[in-house]
Amino acid sequence: MVSLTKRKQAKSEQRHRRNKKYKTKKNHFLKEIRASFEKTSDLLALKELFNKTQKVLDQAVAKGVIHKNNAARQKSKLSRRINQISSQITDDLSTKQSD
Repeated sequence: MVSLTKRKQAKSEQRHRRNKKYKTKKNHFLKEIRASFEKTSDLLALKELFNKTQKVLDQAVAKGVIHKNNAARQKSKLSRRINQISSQITDDLSTKQSD
């Protein structure tokens, strides 16, 4: 019979692998969307990437990797940044049209 400590250790290693997978995926998408803020003005592509990032954050919450408030805070920050960019784009378009 397997001892309790060995079973606990095996479970701990399973959780570690699962958590690492979701954290890596989450960090990859966050890094990608933050980089795209700097180099792209394509709002549609940003929103699509934001939706994918939201999905990844929600998956991490569902698996218990991160706290739901942490994910909500990150989604809120990204959403505010996208709204900032969209308002800048619309302002630029309106000034060009008025000229």
